[in-house]
Amino acid sequence: MNSREYKKDCIIFDDSYEGYSAKNFTLPEIYEKHISTILIPGGMVRSRLERMSIDILDDYEKSGVQSVYVICILKGGFKFASEIWKTLQSIHLRVKIT
Repeated sequence: MNSREYKKDCIIFDDSYEGYSAKNFTLPEIYEKHISTILIPGGMVRSRLERMSIDILDDYEKSGVQSVYVICILKGGFKFASEIWKTLQSIHLRVKIT
């Protein structure tokens, strides 16, 4: 998938996006009075990580690459790098098994 296709299919939250009401979600009691909206639900983040991982593996497979390395260079990026790595491994194993 080239960069134009990615831009066409990306998820965009414009400046007027207010998120989802926190009343639609289960929150720990300690946070209930402090959180009024949820900008991006966890399920949406997980789904997007899985889609990104599938795209990454497809692109590398088409290029003939045998190994993928994840290197985190941003101080606050460890959680994302860790999650994308777990998702890449999970999808790779599922594809190998089937």
